[in-house]
Amino acid sequence: MKKRILTLLAATLIPFAGVGKEGDWGSVSDFIVSYNMTPKWFLFSRSQVQLNADISTLYLGLIDAGLGYRINANWNVGAAYRRFWVRPRDEWLADNRPLIDLTWSDTFKQTKVSNRSRVEFHFYEYDKDDDIRFRNATRVVFPWDIVGIKPYVDEEFFISHNAGTLNMNWLGAGLTYKVADSMSLRLGYRWVTLRLKDHSWGNRNALTTALVLTF
Repeated sequence: MKKRILTLLAATLIPFAGVGKEGDWGSVSDFIVSYNMTPKWFLFSRSQVQLNADISTLYLGLIDAGLGYRINANWNVGAAYRRFWVRPRDEWLADNRPLIDLTWSDTFKQTKVSNRSRVEFHFYEYDKDDDIRFRNATRVVFPWDIVGIKPYVDEEFFISHNAGTLNMNWLGAGLTYKVADSMSLRLGYRWVTLRLKDHSWGNRNALTTALVLTF
């Protein structure tokens, strides 16, 4: 069984094997909670910490809370307030990020596909111009199942209003496991490409984990 699980993980990550040769390694850990108040309305929250410098230094943290509405079986919309902290050097910097989400999801021959569009408003508490950012994320969860473990791939791009162009992209893959009806886990790899101050492109590598609770 362990051999089959490792084979499944390797098959998922092989397309990304050549992209992580350069750039800093880090980690991204998410804790996501969704609470159904009614069949239509739900509360949601995400908290996250990131490490960089070869997974040795706490670099970033965020927490948010929001309210969502299910339009129908495939579409939902939500709004949230996010508090964001980052430490690019020796001190922590903070900003506020209210956001709006529109999410579509469906299943095709047992393959789950979702796409989320997000608009974020960035209000900085330090010397940086406020910004508006558009994000679009797509995730595909494949039906191949080993003791409840399934592979996924995902991609998300970011467009900054101030930059006037694409300024970051995430490409990832991994495994998801449904522990119970209300709990699932994700483990994966993410290749981050981002536009630097001199307008060249750099890259980072991240190991990603997520614990998702739904009530």
